[in-house]
Amino acid sequence: MSNHKNVLKLLGYCLDSKFPMLVYEFPVHGNLSHFLIDGNNSKEPPPPRLPFESRLRTGIGIANALAYLHHGHSKTFIHREIFKEAVYLDQDYGAKLFDFQSSIPIPDGETHVDVDLIEGTMGHMSPENGGAVLEQTILLFNGKSNPLRSYSSHELNMATHNFNPSQIIHASLNYTLYKGSVIVNDDEEEEISVKMFFPKFNNERHLKMIANEVAVASQMSNHRNVLKLLGYCLDSELPMLVYELPFHGNLLHISELAGQAPFERKLKICIGIANAISYLHHGHSKTFINRDIRRGQVFLDKDYNAKLCSFYVSIPIPEGETHVDADFFGTKGFTPPEVAKYGRYTERSDVYDFGILLSELLTGKTWGQILWDITDGSSNYDWNELPMLVYDHFPIQGQLSRFLLQRNKEPPPRLPFETKLRIGIGVANAVAYLHHGHSKTFINRLIHSTQVLLDKDYGPKLYTFYGSIPIPEGETHVDVDRIFGIFGFISPEAGVHGRFTERSDVYAFGVLLSELLTGKSWLYMADPATWIDGPCAYWFDAWKNELKVNTLREEGEEETRLQIMECAKLVEMCIEENVDERPDMVEVAKALIFIKTNKTLLP
Repeated sequence: MSNHKNVLKLLGYCLDSKFPMLVYEFPVHGNLSHFLIDGNNSKEPPPPRLPFESRLRTGIGIANALAYLHHGHSKTFIHREIFKEAVYLDQDYGAKLFDFQSSIPIPDGETHVDVDLIEGTMGHMSPENGGAVLEQTILLFNGKSNPLRSYSSHELNMATHNFNPSQIIHASLNYTLYKGSVIVNDDEEEEISVKMFFPKFNNERHLKMIANEVAVASQMSNHRNVLKLLGYCLDSELPMLVYELPFHGNLLHISELAGQAPFERKLKICIGIANAISYLHHGHSKTFINRDIRRGQVFLDKDYNAKLCSFYVSIPIPEGETHVDADFFGTKGFTPPEVAKYGRYTERSDVYDFGILLSELLTGKTWGQILWDITDGSSNYDWNELPMLVYDHFPIQGQLSRFLLQRNKEPPPRLPFETKLRIGIGVANAVAYLHHGHSKTFINRLIHSTQVLLDKDYGPKLYTFYGSIPIPEGETHVDVDRIFGIFGFISPEAGVHGRFTERSDVYAFGVLLSELLTGKSWLYMADPATWIDGPCAYWFDAWKNELKVNTLREEGEEETRLQIMECAKLVEMCIEENVDERPDMVEVAKALIFIKTNKTLLP
């Protein structure tokens, strides 16, 4: 292309640097964006004004360059990134097309090329070329769209201090929400929040979900009880969404809110959520079902007004129908029976989810804790329609989590190392039996301190198996569409690819063992930076420091300190990012027994 007068000439390259560098001729007048008014930067002075003759000459130059790209070679190439920053101007304001990294050829004999990953700039993409957001808006709202601002990735990096972990408002399995601020209207600062999706969303299915979020959220944003979508950023690896700032975070800390908030405030929050859901159901030409109404998706502004957020799994009910059948989305036990059994969604599916959220908000307990109250016989609530299971051991000492230091909680009772080691061995044996004690290998997927009960002698009792799944015969893994587990305990291959193996449980057990050794929960030790991705590198460094500074110092006997260090080595083996480098649960159990019996280094 460099022999065309309207293409920025490539002069050469450099290959002895960390990354290849390319050398081009110098465009004296920079790129075309310097001569266009950008509504997003009103604080900047107006750009120089080009006379019409120059603008027309620039347009002709770009058209000639693109025509040459299309027809000047043996194959037809599509540029896919035609926007103002990709056009440079020489000393005579002659147009120079630049940036061909996204260009693709049309196969011989074809008139088009289909791609899995959409590339391009919002507003510059034709519908047939993959404008996913536009496509969803047309599909769901007949093309009707509220105006949204386009942010650059540089602008959002600056706003969030390069997505500093200290700016995190909320982290889920699918995205992280950061707080930030941008400058608008002559140095006026606007507070925002930025939703960054995880890399696992970089596929056609998940990109469509992001487009769905933009399409639905933009229509919902005029409701006072919906977190307002302000704009998006499309020049990053994955689209990022920009919302108003939820001053008080979300409802995840339900017990703190219920314990401190007056009833009037809790009622106000409930009314706000109900109004938002009602608007989603009846405020548009189509009835939409949210399918994801839970504590983590409800945020609070500075006046404690509820703000419903997250619509990426919302689906419309077809015209003339009262329901829509779709793949199951949610957590079993927290979804209505008709959804769990048949995948059938109606307006009342959201009502069911709202009922659970309402019970959590009013009681100050999570749904799991409410169910525990029921099975423990101490509940004052009448939930006769819920199935209940009866076990043959009463866990006198309660959950293992009761003995781990949590954030904002009083210090728990301290367990001696011998007891901790016995608990670790017991859990390891139970998981090994789950893996190898039956005709099929089962994966637990929910190994966590809240799922381990202790009897009167502090013997561990693994008791939650509703998330367990079998590995098909002849296979070494099972792939799932929806990730299931507890954040921080989900292995990288499960969190990113939905792939579960025996060693997914090994990973979770490694995190649990790390908690046992220090007597502190993972969240207590974790640096918030670990909420950005799956691997444990950051929190593991913090954990090792905690082990060295406090745990080892508290243990008086040298023999015990050596045993703790051997357990620490085992933790490191269990949480290896590479699944093939982790031991299996039988090896883990044997290693713990060896440490207990020999009190020497692992073989």
